[in-house]
Amino acid sequence: MTAAQSVTERDAPPIEEAARRLFGWMRQHHPGAAFNPGAAAGEIRAAESRMGMAFPADLAACLALANGEAFRSTGVIGNWTLLDLETIVAEYELMNDLAGRGAFGDNANPATPFVKGVWWHSRWIPVVGSGSGHLICVDLDPNASGRTGQIILFLHDAPARYLIAHSLAGWFTRIADDLERGVYTLQEEHGYWRFDNEAFMWSSIEGRDIYGAPPQVTA
Repeated sequence: MTAAQSVTERDAPPIEEAARRLFGWMRQHHPGAAFNPGAAAGEIRAAESRMGMAFPADLAACLALANGEAFRSTGVIGNWTLLDLETIVAEYELMNDLAGRGAFGDNANPATPFVKGVWWHSRWIPVVGSGSGHLICVDLDPNASGRTGQIILFLHDAPARYLIAHSLAGWFTRIADDLERGVYTLQEEHGYWRFDNEAFMWSSIEGRDIYGAPPQVTA
C-alpha cells in the first residue's frame, strides 16, 4: 500500500454506518438539529462538474443520506455546520478565487507529514464550516504520509493545517462513539442548543501528536 492510501482501505468503517449513527443520535437527542433530504445523484454530479473534480465515494454517499444541515439547524458538528452541496461549491469557489487573485500571497505554508505546504489547495473540498471562515475539508492531494480523502482543518487566520482523521467514515465513527459515551454535553443558551466543546474536531486530534507518525491517528 502506498503512502497516500485510499479512503476505501479495509480498516475504514463504511460511511453509511458511520453517518447513520451520527445523524441518528442527532435526530434523537439534539433538539436543534435538522438535516436536508439526501442529495440526488444528479445534484452531486452537477456540483462535481462545477468544481471540476469527482467527490470521494464516502463523501458522495454521505451527501446522499443528508445534503447538509437544514436552514436554522444549530450546528451538528460540535457547533459547526455540516455543509450542503450549494454551500460546498460556494465556499470552494470563493477560496479558489481568493487564491487565484493573490489574496494569500505566494500561497505557501508550512507543510506537515500529512498536509501539503499551501495556504489553500484546489483539491480541498469544504464539508463543515464554522460560520467565521474556518473550514473542515476533505483533502484529495495529501502529503507523503497522508491518505487521499483525509479530513483536515483549515484555519482562515492561522497557518496550521491540522489532520483530523484519515477518512470521513473514521471521523464520523469517532464522533458517534464519543456522543454515545457522553463526552459532549448539550446546553441551551438563549433558546439555542450548543455543545460544550467548540467542534467535534477534538474527537480526533485532542491529546494526539498531529505532526507525528501516521499510526498516532488511527481512523
